Amino acid sequence: MLAAWEWLQCCCVSEVVAVRADDESIGRDDDTPAAARPIIPVRTFSYGHLELSYTLFEPTLKSVRNIDIPSQAVRQSKLEFDQMDASESGAFGDTGFSNKVFRRWCAIIAGMLYLRHVRPTLDAHRALDQRRWAKAQERPAWRACGSRVRQATDAAFKLVGKLGSESGPDVLDSAWETPGLLKLLFGAEYADTLMLFAKNARLLLEKQPILAETDVPCKIFGDIHGQFRDLLLHLHAFGKPDESSKLSFVFNGDFVDRGSHQLETIGILLALKLRFPTKVWLVRGNHEDRGMNQKYGFKQECSSRLGQGPGAKVFNCMHETFDCLPFACLVANRAVVLHGGIGQGGWDFADLRDVPRPVRPDKLEVQQNQWLYNILWSDPIPEDHGEDLPSPGVYGVHASSRSSKACRFGSDLTGLFCARNGLDFIIRSHSIQPESLGFEVMHGGKLINVFSARDYEGTNNDGAILHVQRLETGKLTVRPEVLKKVGSKAP
Repeated sequence: MLAAWEWLQCCCVSEVVAVRADDESIGRDDDTPAAARPIIPVRTFSYGHLELSYTLFEPTLKSVRNIDIPSQAVRQSKLEFDQMDASESGAFGDTGFSNKVFRRWCAIIAGMLYLRHVRPTLDAHRALDQRRWAKAQERPAWRACGSRVRQATDAAFKLVGKLGSESGPDVLDSAWETPGLLKLLFGAEYADTLMLFAKNARLLLEKQPILAETDVPCKIFGDIHGQFRDLLLHLHAFGKPDESSKLSFVFNGDFVDRGSHQLETIGILLALKLRFPTKVWLVRGNHEDRGMNQKYGFKQECSSRLGQGPGAKVFNCMHETFDCLPFACLVANRAVVLHGGIGQGGWDFADLRDVPRPVRPDKLEVQQNQWLYNILWSDPIPEDHGEDLPSPGVYGVHASSRSSKACRFGSDLTGLFCARNGLDFIIRSHSIQPESLGFEVMHGGKLINVFSARDYEGTNNDGAILHVQRLETGKLTVRPEVLKKVGSKAP
């Protein structure tokens, strides 16, 4: 079965690449900034599962508005429109038409592989997971710190309400003056509380699968990077976890590094996971990594704010927990949330289910685990990719500037991966475009990018989350919910 998939993937990539090899526009040098490039009007392109409007919250005005999604949020190249026109002409001899038919056949075969191999394996894993979870709930060791968890989350929810009622100008998280915030949230012995949360969260995560699963309705957060004020404002504007609600929350990695309130952010996210173990899901990102945290600030924050000794203990406890985080979350069995991307795409959910934890950084460095590494690190190639890729263009797998092991993947692999795993679309995070709304749709509507930290590193971006719901027809819809940027500019 795996050999059949590899043959299918190679055939599809090589065939599709041939379509674009002769196009002169690909690989052409263009120094025009992305924001200044002409926007191609969306003609026959479908937003897929994305709704045609998004919800915008402006903290200064305390107002919520519904706004039509602009074409800037939809990545599509002119070449694709040309190929659409060619395919619509119905001339079978046309390369655009014939390759479109070829890709559809590849998707059909990949779907058959899913029905024959992946879905039965997933069903067996799911039944086993349900039995393990039922047994784990008989003696839930992770509930040992239940009173501290409730105190911390209640304090955070009060802070959410306070932020929502405050008047005055909006400020960046880095300019938010909050003396004594750690003590307010986690008590006088806040270092001990953070270690307790990390250890108990690890016990909980070990009882849940590496491929988490949740149902809709669901809120999906992108990168937060220690911008705790933004997290609280999102919860204020768009809803927070509640025992009486069916709403679930997925936080898609990169909780720490670079921001001004990293300890508050990870502490409250762990507390939410402990209080709502089947409604809050934490997915691993590339910054849930010891080396990244030593380089980009989390280790330094632990030492400077907690002291050298306690800080080192908290840091180590957090990483024992990070190594047990799930790598992806399946939503309503029709969409997947993962931090970076699908890499080369030659894996399926059955493969992921078989990965034992903890998954430490040295394990990710091994060659045979490069597909796991790229779940955290890979990036999609947008249709309007600009000048940084040589001909033949946006199909297949390309090298990444992030590292020698990371890669970038084209829309053909996204389509095949969705077919092979029974998916309608993929939600990922990991990157943000300057001046963006915090979300983008690409790859024919099958891939949506979301980033929740606004004004990130001077990029002047809004912060977004995605609200996934199910229509009466059974179709999933995705509505972006956007937190308006403060408006910082890069120095």
